[in-house]
Amino acid sequence: ILSIENKTEKEVFSKILVEVAINIRRLEEGWHNRTYEFRSIEEKVIINSKLGSVVFSSFPKGEIEKIPTYKDHSPSGELHRCFIPGNYIVKVCIPPRGKSDIFYLFTCGENEEKCLEEHERNLSSIASLYLEKDNEMKRVTQLFFLDSNIEFLNRLFRICVVELQKLWKEDGFSSFIAGYPWYLQIWGRDLCWTIPAIADLGDFEKAKKSLEILAKFQSEDGRIPNLIFFNGKC
Repeated sequence: ILSIENKTEKEVFSKILVEVAINIRRLEEGWHNRTYEFRSIEEKVIINSKLGSVVFSSFPKGEIEKIPTYKDHSPSGELHRCFIPGNYIVKVCIPPRGKSDIFYLFTCGENEEKCLEEHERNLSSIASLYLEKDNEMKRVTQLFFLDSNIEFLNRLFRICVVELQKLWKEDGFSSFIAGYPWYLQIWGRDLCWTIPAIADLGDFEKAKKSLEILAKFQSEDGRIPNLIFFNGKC
């Protein structure tokens, strides 16, 4: 959700350009030279590769300015390649002293057909998705909260708790991954500073499971691996 506020006394017409970069890759994969195909249907942009599909759109509706390019970059010090279909443009009218919200919706799937079906369902209930996300944040922050007389710290704490919960992964075994979108493995180093934080929150079950993962992959001389993949490779 992108929120735009108009602090003037006049109505403002805005043209918002978003550059969307797509990288459909395997979990353990870095740079790859697979190509992408893309097309647009009304406000929806559909991108396909051999590994899967991505559909994105917005509410209010937008349109794609087609300028397809490939871009190499190193977001984590490791070379990656992404596909940029072009600029996605949304035009909004913001009332005086008012605010406009733009909802951007991304759906991924095994193929275009399944991806479009899921996207249509989500697009028809975008308000429900927003409410679901809001309710989930309230649920998490009711369990773990900081009550101080500084609202900025209270809000910062809530955001940190929610972001930490997002990293919890259950796929064969359970633990915290290092971070989206590039660090989809368990990092022994990162887990060692996550466990005290989650224990301080009182979530002892997740702290216990994380310790069990480190113990499972511990070497005979007591060392823990730097990387643990969810297929058991470390």
